[in-house]
Amino acid sequence: MLAGLSELGQAYLSILNVYSLAYGLGGALLGIYRGCLPGLSATLCIALLTTLTIKMAPNDAILILICSYVGTLYGGSRTAILLNIPGTQQTLRPALTDTPSPCVAKPVGPSVLRHRAHSAARCLACCV
Repeated sequence: MLAGLSELGQAYLSILNVYSLAYGLGGALLGIYRGCLPGLSATLCIALLTTLTIKMAPNDAILILICSYVGTLYGGSRTAILLNIPGTQQTLRPALTDTPSPCVAKPVGPSVLRHRAHSAARCLACCV
């Protein structure tokens, strides 16, 4: 059991170097940017980035793909909430409802809740 815990600790330490953190931040920012563009879904972002990460180290490539996927989901919610433009099928319902967008009165409310939900999911995924 201690051998498994030591391997888990080594895996966490291998991700906490400067290059991996930069790759993760860059992937998340690229995902947010691509998510804000209408028509580019998270699946398309992963498909486009797979060709760029094919020759990278496996840990870094998977880190970039995961961060860009989460960033794309987060960025897609921005356009659906603030501009009332559905970018993908996941954000279609908030844009097509008959009620006015909740961002007219409080533009920060829904996006802050979405951000907190994504943060909680990432923390939960790291713990598991």
